[in-house]
Amino acid sequence: MFKKIANHQPVMLEEVLNVVPPNGELMIDFTLGMGGHSEAILRENKGYRLIGFDRDSEAISMASQRLIDFKERILIKQAKFNQACDYLKKEKITASFILVDLGISSWQLDQAERGFAFSQQGPLDMRMDNTSGLSASDYVNQATYESLRQILREYGQEPFAARIAKGIVNERLEKKISTTTELADIVNKYKPKKRKKKGGRRHNQATLTFQAIRIHINDEINQLKILLNSLESITAPDSVVAVLGFHSLEDRLVKRRFAYLAKSCVCDKSLPVCRCRGISLVEMITKKCIKADEVEIESNPRSRSARLRVVKFK
Repeated sequence: MFKKIANHQPVMLEEVLNVVPPNGELMIDFTLGMGGHSEAILRENKGYRLIGFDRDSEAISMASQRLIDFKERILIKQAKFNQACDYLKKEKITASFILVDLGISSWQLDQAERGFAFSQQGPLDMRMDNTSGLSASDYVNQATYESLRQILREYGQEPFAARIAKGIVNERLEKKISTTTELADIVNKYKPKKRKKKGGRRHNQATLTFQAIRIHINDEINQLKILLNSLESITAPDSVVAVLGFHSLEDRLVKRRFAYLAKSCVCDKSLPVCRCRGISLVEMITKKCIKADEVEIESNPRSRSARLRVVKFK
C-alpha cells in the first residue's frame, strides 16, 4: 500500500490507483486538498502531468509543497469547480484521468479556526475559501427562519429542521451566534435527544446542521452540478472519471449523471422515434459504488461513508 505522508491518509487510495488509465498523459484533480491522491498517481505513472485545482488557499500551499518533486509536471490553480471548468474549456484541455474527492479534509476539520467542526470551539466560519463570501456565522445570524428551515431540510436532511431553525432565530435575538460550540449547543438544546441503537454509533446531534450550512455557504451542490455537466467538454475517448462522495446528496447527483451519460437514448418515452444522440457516452466501470473495506475503515474512520463511482468515456 502507498505510504501515507505527514499523517495524511487519502481515502480509498488503492481503489483510485486501480482505475487510473496506465498510458494516459494528463490528470486533472479538481479537489487537490493535501495532494495525497495526486502524489501517488504521479509516482506510479511517470508519463502523467497534473493540473490540480482547489478553492482553499491553504490547501494550495500544502499541496504545492508536497508535490515539489514533480514541479516540472504540475500546474496548480486556486479555483472553484465553475472557474476550473471555464479555464479548461477556454484552453481546450482534455484529460486522460479526472479525480474529484468531495470530502472535507481531516486537516480542515482539525483546525478550530476554520469553523468546520462542532467538537472544538472556534469561529463559526466553514468557508472553503476563507477570504471571500459569507461565513457560517454571517448566514445563521442573517437568514430568515424559512431559509434556515429549507437549508437544514434540503442539504442536511435534518428531520427536526423546523425546530432547529426556530431555535437559531430565537437564540440570536439574545446573542449573536459566533462560534462553533454556540451553534452546536443550540442544536442540542432544540433537537430531541436520540437514543443510541444497540451496537450502533451515535452521531453528534449537530452533524446534519453543520453539514447543511457548510454545503449552503460554499454552494457545493451547484458547483458539483456544473462540474458533472461539463465532463463531456473536458474529456476525450478513453478518459476515466472517478468521483469520491461522502454523503447521499452528492452521491445521488453523481450516480444520476453517470447513469444519464451511459444511456443510449435519453428521449422522452412518448416520442415515436429517437431524436437524441442515440449512443451512450460512457461505460460504467463501477455499476455499483465501491466502498472502503473494513481494514481501511479501521485505520481511517473517515472512509466509512466514502462512495467511489467511476466511468470511462467512449
